[in-house]
Amino acid sequence: MYFSIIQRKVLSPNDFEDLDAVERRLLDFEDRYNTTAVPFKWRYTTTDLHRTSNDSTTTTEPD
Repeated sequence: MYFSIIQRKVLSPNDFEDLDAVERRLLDFEDRYNTTAVPFKWRYTTTDLHRTSNDSTTTTEPD
């Protein structure tokens, strides 16, 4: 999840002058994110996991 956020909020668009600019933007984002971040609220439960792992339609048979 964290890397997806970085991709969307930091690295796109890819308009950096050099690698130092990338490093500065990543470090600035990390500082800001660490002060404002809250835990993710996961919606996928252990019940969902068990249901998917026991569901025969989600398994694939070799050809």
